[in-house]
Amino acid sequence: MFLSTVIPGPSSPGRNIDVCLRPLINELVQLWSSGALTYDISRKQNFLMRAALMWTINDFPAYGMLSGWSTHGKLACPYCMENNKAFTLANRGKASLFENIFNTVMDVKGKTKDNIKARLDIALYYNRKNIELVYDESRVAKPRASFVLEKNAQLLVYKWLKSLRFLDRHASNISRLVNIEDCRLYRMKSHDCHVFMQTLILLAFRDLLLKKIWDALTEISHFFRDICSSKLNVDHI
Repeated sequence: MFLSTVIPGPSSPGRNIDVCLRPLINELVQLWSSGALTYDISRKQNFLMRAALMWTINDFPAYGMLSGWSTHGKLACPYCMENNKAFTLANRGKASLFENIFNTVMDVKGKTKDNIKARLDIALYYNRKNIELVYDESRVAKPRASFVLEKNAQLLVYKWLKSLRFLDRHASNISRLVNIEDCRLYRMKSHDCHVFMQTLILLAFRDLLLKKIWDALTEISHFFRDICSSKLNVDHI
């Protein structure tokens, strides 16, 4: 359980999270170096338990708080550091990597101007003629990207989610979180998101997206499924 999820928003500890984590660090040090006397109910005897924190899973801003690394600007990547190809976008004025330009091309409610600037940057830095802005006498058109679903395809996905039923404790009743009219999911818990990423995403979009896009989603889904499993196959790693 990560502290910034317990204390979200303006009250989040931010860079002072090391103060909040200090008691946890002290206990982890004790568990590794000295251990803790623990009762094994199956053997009905005590044993000395030792434990170690192997990794954490968090988004990039939380990674910045947890590690102390600045996740903003041209040195945002902690692996590439100064050996990256980051640059400042001419229209949006943001430090960016080539991959990030592609990811900014999406229609977000209330972000129309930002979206147009992203399309202008694509024309300058990235060879994707099919999603550049198209000008005519009366308006500026934004072609749909290949990963954007048409309205009828979106409805198919949400209707399918509405019909899903799961075994007890596998996931919550996701059908109750679906709003077909608005084509939205509401109040998904973190475990539901994991189920969606690791299992449902492959089934939901298999017949609706181009194969190369679905293949990429499949790789991401398998990655999250592997790192969250209790056992890992060395060949998969």
